[in-house]
Amino acid sequence: MTVTNKGKRQGTETVQLYATPPAAADAERRRLVGFRKLTLATARDSRTVTAQRTLSIN
Repeated sequence: MTVTNKGKRQGTETVQLYATPPAAADAERRRLVGFRKLTLATARDSRTVTAQRTLSIN
C-alpha cells in the first residue's frame, strides 16, 4: 500500500492491518494484527508499506 501526503504540512498516519478468521460470522471478530506509523514530509512525500503475516487460528 502506498501512503502519500498531498497536503502542505508534514503529517503522520497509522496504517493498520486487520484479519478475520474464515469462520467469523460478524465483523466483531476481526483483529488488529499489525500497524505501522509513518511521518510524511510535505507535498507528495510517499511511502510504501508492505505486510506479511503468518496466522495460526486455534
